[in-house]
Amino acid sequence: MGITHVLEFGRLKYAHVTVDTYSKFIWATAQPGEKALHVERHLSVCFAVMGVPVEIKTDNGPAYVGQRVARFMQKWEVKHTTGIPHSPTDEAVVERANRTLKEYLAKQKQTDDIDVVSRSSKALFTLNYLCLAEGREEPVVVIHHHAIKEGRLQAIPGLYVYYKNMRTGEWQGPSQVLFNGQGYMCVSTEAGPVWVPS
Repeated sequence: MGITHVLEFGRLKYAHVTVDTYSKFIWATAQPGEKALHVERHLSVCFAVMGVPVEIKTDNGPAYVGQRVARFMQKWEVKHTTGIPHSPTDEAVVERANRTLKEYLAKQKQTDDIDVVSRSSKALFTLNYLCLAEGREEPVVVIHHHAIKEGRLQAIPGLYVYYKNMRTGEWQGPSQVLFNGQGYMCVSTEAGPVWVPS
């Protein structure tokens, strides 16, 4: 996770960028600053879109190493690690994501959209849903949300739950839990893995 500046966004020029190192899924939010409050806002959106991660790596910037962000990470049970001070190569993954995001924003500059949120949303949609991952035949969003099929998640032995089918409104189960996060879980069904609120 890191912060880059997109000057054309004006007051919201601080783009907070998070990239999943497994799937290369990128999410960014335009914020009016780079303080701990803005980091929390960005992470809240990331958790809603990408899920709650096990670990987040950032640089040693003052917004990341303060008590406020430490409490936020502790509340969500996310391990927070920081990179090597003054080492640009240590942040290569997020720097590449920053560059890619800016390239896609520049390509969309010719459109009539002047709204910051619309432009960044279109760029993120294009990056995550329309572009194929390197060496793969599916977009990064598919890789990210089907991590279970890739073998990243294993069933939690002995943990079964009943869950409400969001389409029918009926309770189903018991189903074995594959992954239990903060506020959501993934259960095994005959049709495949299903993500549900926990």
